[in-house]
Amino acid sequence: LEAFYELGIRCQTRKGHRNAPEHHQVFSESFILNFQTTAAGWKSLENGDLTEKPEGEPEKDRHAVLIESYHARKGCFRIKNSWEDASARSYLRFEAVHDPYFIRVYFEEDTIDPRNVS
Repeated sequence: LEAFYELGIRCQTRKGHRNAPEHHQVFSESFILNFQTTAAGWKSLENGDLTEKPEGEPEKDRHAVLIESYHARKGCFRIKNSWEDASARSYLRFEAVHDPYFIRVYFEEDTIDPRNVS
């Protein structure tokens, strides 16, 4: 899409738990989390949270969610899922997922094609 519309969208991918965004960053920047989990982890996510790392080997499937905010009292992140049920908004701790990729999505003013701005 970016190549066609030239909206100035940029992405920066960081792999691994130690490259997770800081709590304060999710309030001013957009992040997508791409990850794997186990069968039990998918069930936990369907039930509204994935805050403990489930036992077992991760499945090969990956999933991506939007990181919306941080819930200080619960000590976890609020995520938005593409699923259209009660689990569309869930709680998640980064430590509970396998093989995380954090994708920072942002714009740069000088990369936006002026013809696309109305």
